[in-house]
Amino acid sequence: MTQDDRGLSADFPAASEAQWRQSVERALKGSAFSRERIAQALSAAVGKEITKAVLDSWRAESKPGHRLPASYIPALTLILGNCEIISLLSEQAGGRFLPGGETLRLELEQIESEKGRLRDRERVVRDLLEALQKDGQTRK
Repeated sequence: MTQDDRGLSADFPAASEAQWRQSVERALKGSAFSRERIAQALSAAVGKEITKAVLDSWRAESKPGHRLPASYIPALTLILGNCEIISLLSEQAGGRFLPGGETLRLELEQIESEKGRLRDRERVVRDLLEALQKDGQTRK
């Protein structure tokens, strides 16, 4: 095989349709924004109308002909603050995606927000447990 033929080899990893859809699903679900808000932001970023239904079709197994256009991936990555989709694309091309500072800051904000939500939930559960123990309704 010559150097010119190397790119024509069929020996490259291909993500399955299910992997792509699952990646889109996880990225959308991991966002603090509604799918409607994501669709609005993506529409503004790419200059074409993207609806919630279109977002849903990109993740639905029942819609095999509907795929997230590769040209939308950078904008969606920035909107969601999630690098999963672009990372999968990079891996499939034999590389690795290293997120920039802004994306990492967004991810860190999401982590901090989730930690705060979990701390609040922990407080509620501890208070409920303490109240139950005081009432003698539970065993230690």
